[in-house]
Amino acid sequence: MEIFAWWGLFFALCLLLELSSPGYFFFLSFSIGSLAAGVAAWYDVAPMVQGGIFLGISALTFALLRRYVKRIEQKGAIKTNVDALHGKKCVVTEDISPLSRGWVLVDGEPWAALPYDDTPIKKGAVVKVIGSAGTHLTVKKLENNA
Repeated sequence: MEIFAWWGLFFALCLLLELSSPGYFFFLSFSIGSLAAGVAAWYDVAPMVQGGIFLGISALTFALLRRYVKRIEQKGAIKTNVDALHGKKCVVTEDISPLSRGWVLVDGEPWAALPYDDTPIKKGAVVKVIGSAGTHLTVKKLENNA
């Protein structure tokens, strides 16, 4: 079997794997690389050069596809669950200290909270959700209750 046919078989296999995967574009870069190496094999380029073409084109398309997918994911990202609470203002309903959690009311729902900068926060203070760890929110006291 000619090396050109092996590259074609590898192209088809990678393309099939890409179509059956959940859309990460991982095997697509290998299929494009094998297609380029197959074209080089068709023109009787040395096998070592074919391998270099395969690796180079695969790496290049992987980097470009990764960049493209990241851009798309950032545009359409909708924050849900605890991620949707980041940046929200809320009221402390039970004192918060660095050693024990307190409670805050966010959009009418109680959440366990810990202070961001290890300073105690008294009941009634207005705080902002800075982050989260599991089911605990990390909050920071707002100055002037703004």
